[in-house]
Amino acid sequence: MEIINASEAVEIKSEEPIKFDYNRAKLLRVEKGFTQIELGKIIGLSNQAISLYEKGSIIPSENTEKSRKYIGWLKDNGYEFKSSE
Repeated sequence: MEIINASEAVEIKSEEPIKFDYNRAKLLRVEKGFTQIELGKIIGLSNQAISLYEKGSIIPSENTEKSRKYIGWLKDNGYEFKSSE
């Protein structure tokens, strides 16, 4: 499994902006009983990348593989993305 470092996690502007509630994403991870390190190991991201998503420093986008992994985990665990419009 490839680990993606936070330095590789860059914000990509998507064609359809999504509304991302990073506090809700963090709450979901905590409710599921995972640390950032544990979740990172499960989906192949560094805990630093998870932290950047949860701080709102970067917005997950379907345009990158690393973001798709995070988005996929969130969706699989009940997070619903809404368009920003």
